[in-house]
Amino acid sequence: MNETKPIIINLPTALIKEITKYQSQHAITSLSAAVFELIRSGLAAGPGASSRKTFNPGSEIKNVPMRVPILLLNEIEKYQSKNFISTRTNSFIELIRIGLSD
Repeated sequence: MNETKPIIINLPTALIKEITKYQSQHAITSLSAAVFELIRSGLAAGPGASSRKTFNPGSEIKNVPMRVPILLLNEIEKYQSKNFISTRTNSFIELIRIGLSD
């Protein structure tokens, strides 16, 4: 059984638009599934991968509730610790950006 944990991630609306575009282009059924696929892609990119896009810190933010598979959440938290990222949300954003840059 694949256990999940409910969380709320605060994402810039500009990033949500990019995720939605990716979701549509790849016929992915939900925003959460698109986020998970992009995060897995970001994790698979390996060391040295970085996102090139930045978002204005003052940009509009939207709360995105989702149920994240525990195994994926553990991988995100390892990435966060290994890369000295201060928050889980910033880890999500970084990994999504890397996934989008592939």
